[in-house]
Amino acid sequence: MLVTAFAACQPPPEPARRSVWGEIVALAQAEQSSAPALSVDSSRVVAGWIGADSAGVHQDIRQWIDGSLASATVLPLPPAHPYAQTLTAGQDGWLHLLWLDAAADGQTQLFSALITAQMTVERGPTPVSDELALRYAVTADSSERVWAAWSGRLLSEPVLSLRPIDPAGRPQPPQQVATNADYPALVRANDGTLLLFWLERGQLMQSAIHNGLIDTPVSLSSAVYLGAGDRLHSLSAGVDYAHAYIFWNVTRANGHPETWFAAGAIEAAAWAQPTQLQIEVLDGSTFETGFNTGSTAAAAPGETPLIWAAPLAGQYTVLPVAVQSPDGLGLVYLSSGSVVGYQTVVSDARLIAPPALAADRQRDLYLVWAQPSPHSAADLLLTTTHHAAME
Repeated sequence: MLVTAFAACQPPPEPARRSVWGEIVALAQAEQSSAPALSVDSSRVVAGWIGADSAGVHQDIRQWIDGSLASATVLPLPPAHPYAQTLTAGQDGWLHLLWLDAAADGQTQLFSALITAQMTVERGPTPVSDELALRYAVTADSSERVWAAWSGRLLSEPVLSLRPIDPAGRPQPPQQVATNADYPALVRANDGTLLLFWLERGQLMQSAIHNGLIDTPVSLSSAVYLGAGDRLHSLSAGVDYAHAYIFWNVTRANGHPETWFAAGAIEAAAWAQPTQLQIEVLDGSTFETGFNTGSTAAAAPGETPLIWAAPLAGQYTVLPVAVQSPDGLGLVYLSSGSVVGYQTVVSDARLIAPPALAADRQRDLYLVWAQPSPHSAADLLLTTTHHAAME
């Protein structure tokens, strides 16, 4: 049973050695609060993070294949202050790495690199934005192109731009989507439609992208209210078989983290207003997730808060979302716009930024996170339902 309040003023515990899924794999230690970038295919897991040593800052990458953890590779990229890395699978086991970093003039821009299956850099660093970039989102389409949406150009009134990157890692011509727009979120439906969301003048906006053509934007609902001193950490999107979801990870001025979400039918022109992500676990009732997680507890909207939401990419009957609950790191499951299940995966884990979640074609789930340590850099950790690889 979940408790209803977070323990206050306690240091984070040492990382657990096992989750309810099995072994917890230590990927690295790094001075970052966010989860590693994560990419999963049928045979391997690849994680990326920002490392640092006496030689300076570097971008690191590591493979985990069938239960065997390869040595970390320092990518031969010349970063300055890199952050917000993402990994997206390309063709033939290659990867697209995107991140934000200072350009030669000191202005933050969005960059990409094409990484081979042998963990070498084929192309990059390649500028994706040619001016200031503030925040970005990325997804892949069925032709193995990567689509990047970012806000930037003007700090006071950001411009939202969209740009595909071809399988060879070459950015194609960009398109302007909106002005005075920020916090893009991207997700791809199984029919190939890309759904782009963003915040604009206090509204949650959406535009569908079909064959590279951007539909007329629509206002779905009001955005979550942010008062003086409140901070929006991230906006992210997910979909189930018929509904889309948006998640706001917020820290209030008093330091208290919250997660809010809004949901609506994919084709709907208007959604219900955002609500805080809170659940009630239904004692004695179970829920079948459709993934290799086993049965989880059934759940419904309630009063127990969940924070640091990170939805799974891809479209499935049910949307799993990695979250922190008062009991630890877990997954909440949503369907038809509402909470339907919950599972604690790692007891007593405490996060200070969102985790990351991925799935393979066999519907195994892979969960990574940064576990703060009071004595050293954060532990970057992995656990998965892919039991055959863990034995």
